[in-house]
Amino acid sequence: MVDVYQEIQKAKRLGDGYAAFLVGQSYQNGENGIKKDPVAAFEWYTMGMRRRPSELCMFGAASCYQSGTGTKVNEKRAKELYQNAYPAIEKFAKENDMNCQAICADYFMYGLGIFRRDVEKAITWYAKAAEKGHVAAMRNLGDCYSRGSGILQNFKNAFEWYEKAADQGDAHAQYALAVCYEKGRGIGHDDKKMAKWYTKAADELDSYGLCYLGYCYYYGRDIDVDYEKAYNCFTQSAYLENSNAMYKLGDMFFNGYYVKEDKETAFYWYDQALYDAHDNDYERASIEYRLGKCYLHGYGVEPDLFLALKKLQSAERHFFNTIEDDRFARLTLKWVKKELDIVRDRLYGKYEIE
Repeated sequence: MVDVYQEIQKAKRLGDGYAAFLVGQSYQNGENGIKKDPVAAFEWYTMGMRRRPSELCMFGAASCYQSGTGTKVNEKRAKELYQNAYPAIEKFAKENDMNCQAICADYFMYGLGIFRRDVEKAITWYAKAAEKGHVAAMRNLGDCYSRGSGILQNFKNAFEWYEKAADQGDAHAQYALAVCYEKGRGIGHDDKKMAKWYTKAADELDSYGLCYLGYCYYYGRDIDVDYEKAYNCFTQSAYLENSNAMYKLGDMFFNGYYVKEDKETAFYWYDQALYDAHDNDYERASIEYRLGKCYLHGYGVEPDLFLALKKLQSAERHFFNTIEDDRFARLTLKWVKKELDIVRDRLYGKYEIE
């Protein structure tokens, strides 16, 4: 692994563009013992663009402009920098520089600059970097095997790459490894190791690690039920914008677990969770089911039968999309149907339709 502290000194002493990129990455991602600081990351990249080799810092600055990390979003500038940086980065990658190989993979995985998305090319570069010990490339290769993205799905290979990255301290890989143990993907189901790796990911303030460690405390998965610890995990994760943690935090206020029962605060977190939710059918369904109940029964919000119907119908549709893959979807659909029957009865009764 790169000793980032030596690289910081090198960057300060020599004004080396490559070292500045490594430092910028550490600030951008909160890695190598450095606290996450988007502004500092952008400053290091900007400084490095004035040093040689400048192209890696061009790439780093482009990512900041694209996402608004430490600076304002500027898509035109991002595309320009991505385009200008690639030829030199590809040259270094072909000379077996693992950081540049991982960056080349990102170009094709996300369609950066002038490139269209090409997952197969991305995997080729990730594999080269991973074999040399690039931790993020190991984790990304694990993701590709886990999802079957551009390569035949293989949970065993995914597990092996996640394990290598997790052992190097990568928080996302630690979370993914815990999921492997929980779901029995590529390895036998093991609750103890599941809890162990969720804890490690949470210790690194990974939002998913925190969220699912919260689940362990909430439901007593291999550890004793502890609503205080569950609340702390969900709260930290929610403030890291994890929508799953947001709706579980809502559940704690709804049910009065550890905190005082507060339906209005529960509704706030359910509503916020839906706003931040990703394209995950089960997660969206779970949130919309809760919002539908709130609108139907007036939990923390004025009753609204039409909004209740809309949310519950959407929840029903999303749960059906996951019914083959998630055993909980079938169970929860029964509850959704029960609430839908109630809202339909009330609407038909309200308008005197027999």
